[in-house]
Amino acid sequence: MKTKVAIITADVILSSKKEATERLNLYKNITEGIKFIQSSFDFNFERNRGDEFQMKITKIKEACIIGLLIKLWVKSIDYNTSKQKYDIRMSIGIGEEDFEEETMAESDGEAYHLSGRGLETIKKTKQTFSIDSNDKNKEFLKIESRMLDVFIDKMTAMQSIVLFYKLLDLTENEIAEKLRLSQSTINQHSNAANWSVITEYTNFFEKLYANE
Repeated sequence: MKTKVAIITADVILSSKKEATERLNLYKNITEGIKFIQSSFDFNFERNRGDEFQMKITKIKEACIIGLLIKLWVKSIDYNTSKQKYDIRMSIGIGEEDFEEETMAESDGEAYHLSGRGLETIKKTKQTFSIDSNDKNKEFLKIESRMLDVFIDKMTAMQSIVLFYKLLDLTENEIAEKLRLSQSTINQHSNAANWSVITEYTNFFEKLYANE
């Protein structure tokens, strides 16, 4: 029986230009972050060839927030330095899974095709985040994900880590304590990163797929 799922395919931007030790540490950091996110959300994660990795999410309404959490985590690595150092391209495909094998690489279906094609498409552009589907939300998701990508692209590493924790429902006081900053500083980073726009989008996405 076919099942509707969300597949996330992602790769690290310009990873081949980094030294082997830095790449190894980066992949370990990304894996640790994803495992941390898995403590709050249920999804499968697999590292594929090179710098590419995939996630499968059966609760489709959580696909957007999971994708954003992973992207923000990567952008926030070494957030205490003055410059944002890392980023990933990410494509979310929502559709049917025709069959499930032991690994995502062996599984197949429209969700996998949409996600894979989406990643190849944005590799040819400056876009780093996209969502596509096979349902009535298709055009809306494409347009809105382009707009969301603009906001994410402008975020600093510090803004990314602040929004990462806010998406995990930590209060600004809790984030301030964790990052050893004042609550007012956390609030400034949150506002500068357009938190209200991000949360409005994730909430709307959840409503779109509330029954799937």
